[in-house]
Amino acid sequence: STLNNIGYLYESLSDYPNALLNYKRSLKLKEDIGDKKGIARLYNNLGSLYEEMNDSALTLDAYRKSLELSEVLGDKLGMALTLNNIGYFYDKQHASKTAFDFYERSLKIRNEIDDQQGIAESLNNLGAIYLKENNTPRALEYGLKSLAISKKLGYPEYIKRASNLLREVYLKQKNYALAYQMYDLYITMKDSILNEENRNEAIKKSFEFEYEKKV
Repeated sequence: STLNNIGYLYESLSDYPNALLNYKRSLKLKEDIGDKKGIARLYNNLGSLYEEMNDSALTLDAYRKSLELSEVLGDKLGMALTLNNIGYFYDKQHASKTAFDFYERSLKIRNEIDDQQGIAESLNNLGAIYLKENNTPRALEYGLKSLAISKKLGYPEYIKRASNLLREVYLKQKNYALAYQMYDLYITMKDSILNEENRNEAIKKSFEFEYEKKV
């Protein structure tokens, strides 16, 4: 687990060779002790890393292994995380329909297990695709739901994402007053994350969430 976390820190610093080294060392140890759930999460992390390294084939292969193992184990949180990541991969490839399908599958599982953080993320991802497709009513619906959950959780990064989505929706609707409100909220959250007084709390919240995702 420590090697995995070191790998994640290297990945966040864009030091991909060291991230890969530590992830693979962690994976070997988890295989040695038969930690199947840990193996599934490691493949998810490797998929994310390979995506950063622009290796599409290795990305999808790692995600496939993670998803298959999570399904065998009945690990719904692991399934939801990987499905979301696959959706994000296709989203970046501008394959919106495929991305939407994976995001929707992830959201369904997250609702089943009441993963509020994950639900907020999935709603925002789906809302962004609706916006790309000019379905502003659905984009608005999903954005508002994501914002409400994010505010309840008090997670600045997700409030920032939801408010940015809603800003774009309101601009398309030419509702400039609400667009300004969302932009103001977006800037407030951005400043809050960077503000020295709030930095420790923001980092703590972020790492609590990322630790759940990565380990």
